[in-house]
Amino acid sequence: MSNVASYQSLDGLTLHPDPARVRTGFEARKEFRNGKLDPFTQTTGLAPGYMQASPVIVPKEMALEFLTLCQRNPKPCPVVAVSDAGVPSFPTVGGDIDLRTDLGGYRIWRNGELAEEVTDISNYWRDDFVSFAIGCSYSFEDAMVAAGLDVRHQSEGRCVPMYRTNIPLASAGRFRGRPAFRCARSRRRMQSGLSRLRHDFP
Repeated sequence: MSNVASYQSLDGLTLHPDPARVRTGFEARKEFRNGKLDPFTQTTGLAPGYMQASPVIVPKEMALEFLTLCQRNPKPCPVVAVSDAGVPSFPTVGGDIDLRTDLGGYRIWRNGELAEEVTDISNYWRDDFVSFAIGCSYSFEDAMVAAGLDVRHQSEGRCVPMYRTNIPLASAGRFRGRPAFRCARSRRRMQSGLSRLRHDFP
């Protein structure tokens, strides 16, 4: 566990004690890499203005199927980067990225079932792994704040609200399921601000 004692845990996840001090993506990655944050610390509010993404790592034999899934479902699965096989980084989106150590936590799935949760996958890494960066809604939170909108899970210290739809993804090979979407808990007075932001984040 982290040597920082001031963490607050809500909704089963850990909140960063001072997200405003993490100004860049590199600073955020370095904190996770060096073990300064508790496992599975939320990244909401970190590195405003920088894109956030959720990595998905699959064996090369599954990579085309997963890419096809994303192409058939571009809104819930927006691909922003793809790695070369065996390369644990995304050079097109940032320097000094090590996908084996730079995340708050990793969920390892085997045969469609969650098998393990770990904080470092260096010992699991294989030369045939291909990584995908899937765009994350945390990327536009700072734009919402700048527009004067209340990002309520930040102001209330809670997990981002999400819901699972009953609309299935367009499947591809072995990959299928139902997406989980972020719920923008907006009041009526926020609608005009959200409408303006949709032009920048279609």
